Amino acid sequence: MEKCKCGKEIDETAVSKYMAHDSQKSNKEINFCSYECMESWIKKKQVGMWGTLILGIVLAILLLENEPTLSVFSLFLPYMIRQVAYKLKNIFVAGVVGEIISFAVVMVGTMTIIYPAYKFIQEFIQYRNLLKR
Repeated sequence: MEKCKCGKEIDETAVSKYMAHDSQKSNKEINFCSYECMESWIKKKQVGMWGTLILGIVLAILLLENEPTLSVFSLFLPYMIRQVAYKLKNIFVAGVVGEIISFAVVMVGTMTIIYPAYKFIQEFIQYRNLLKR
């Protein structure tokens, strides 16, 4: 039997109407035992999403006085780290080369500004739609 995020067992023979896709973990399908459990998971994801954006805003404000150009790029830095951390977990373990690759992916993604903004909006819409249904 499959286990829910809260620890309860989910009946595999019944069709799960409480299902979500985790966009951070390569759209991995997650089944939940109840709407309340799914709602709790979504709320935690939203707190992480908004928390990293607020951290980026604070970082941008701190850098604004000394480095205005750098402050714009730092806006999505924490969000980008959150977004690619799971995907780069295996590369990061590879040592120094993995750290360099991870750093480069985060920095290039952050500097484009469009990609993290797109991912943020996509994630926001996904969680909002899951809560509505």
